[in-house]
Amino acid sequence: MLFWGMNPELISIGTLATNDTVLIFFGFIISYLFIKHWHKATLKYELPLVLGIAFLGITKGNALVFGIALVALFGLEFIRDRKWNFKLLGRQALSVVFIFFFVDYFGSFFEKQQKHGNAFTINQLKQNSPNLFEEDTLYDGRKGVTTVFNSYFKLRFASLIEMPYNLNSSTFYPIHRTSFWGQMFGQFSNYTFERYPASWVSENNDNFNFSRVNYCLHLPLFLFMLFSLAAGIYRQIKQPYNPELVHLLLIFAFTFFVARYSYIYRDFSNMKVIFIYPVLYSIITLFGNGSSKLKFEKLVIFLLLASTFLYQINFIYLIRALIP
Repeated sequence: MLFWGMNPELISIGTLATNDTVLIFFGFIISYLFIKHWHKATLKYELPLVLGIAFLGITKGNALVFGIALVALFGLEFIRDRKWNFKLLGRQALSVVFIFFFVDYFGSFFEKQQKHGNAFTINQLKQNSPNLFEEDTLYDGRKGVTTVFNSYFKLRFASLIEMPYNLNSSTFYPIHRTSFWGQMFGQFSNYTFERYPASWVSENNDNFNFSRVNYCLHLPLFLFMLFSLAAGIYRQIKQPYNPELVHLLLIFAFTFFVARYSYIYRDFSNMKVIFIYPVLYSIITLFGNGSSKLKFEKLVIFLLLASTFLYQINFIYLIRALIP
C-alpha cells in the first residue's frame, strides 16, 4: 500500500486536484463492493454500487468502465449460480438501465450524440486505425501508437534508460513514446517523466540517473505483476469462481479501456497510467497474492521499499525545479 500510495503519478494528480482523484478514491470503495456482492448478491451492496457508479459516470467518463464491469459481474454470478431468480435478474436489469440512462442524460452523452453523432467524442480528432505491423502514412499527429505490434507488445526499456523522460516535440522524440507499456512504466516511476507542466521540468543529470536506477528496480516488479496476473488466472482454472476473478475482471476491463483509448486517438498523451488507478485495490490485492507465493518474497519487499525511497529523491528534484 505504501509503494502504491507514494507513487509519483498518484501524488501528482492529488496535487493538481483533478476529478481523477475522486474516481480513484471511490474506485477503492466500488472495488470492495464488487467483492462483497460476489460473495452475496444483496441489495445492501448493489444499491451503493449502482448509485456510486452512476454519479461517478457524470464526474469522469471512464467511470463507465465500472458500469460495463458490473454487467459482466452480474453475468458471471448468473453463470456461477445457475439459478433463474427472476426477482434478482429483474432488479439487476433495472440497475444497469438506470446507470446508463442516468449517465447518458446528466453526463452530456445524449447531448454529444445529438450534436456530434458520437456520445463519446472528445476534444481530439479520431484517428485512422494503426496497422498491425507496418507504419501507416495517414496519421500526422504527434507520435504515439504507430503499429499494434510495436506499441502494445514492446516495452522499449533501452529507450527509457537512454532518455528517461518524454519530449513533446512532433518531430524529435524518444522511441519509448510509441510504446504503450513504455509510457505506463515511465509515468509510474518518475515525477518529471512527462515534463509537463513546464515548471515541473528538471534538467538535473543526477535526477535522470536516479530515475534510471528506479526503472531497473521496477523491471522485476513489473515482471512480478505479470506473474501475479498469470498466477491469478491459473488459480481460476484450478478453482473456478474464487473471488480473485472479480479482481481480474476489473484489472483487465480498465487496462483494455486505456489500450483501446490510445488505439483510437493514437497520440502518446492518451497513454495514461492514471486511467488504471481506479482499480488499485484489485491491483494491490492480486500483486500481494502473487508475490507472497514466491520463494524470494523478501526480494520483492526490498524492491518495493527501495523504489518508494527513490520516489522521494525524485520528488526532491521536482521541488528544486519549482524553486525560482
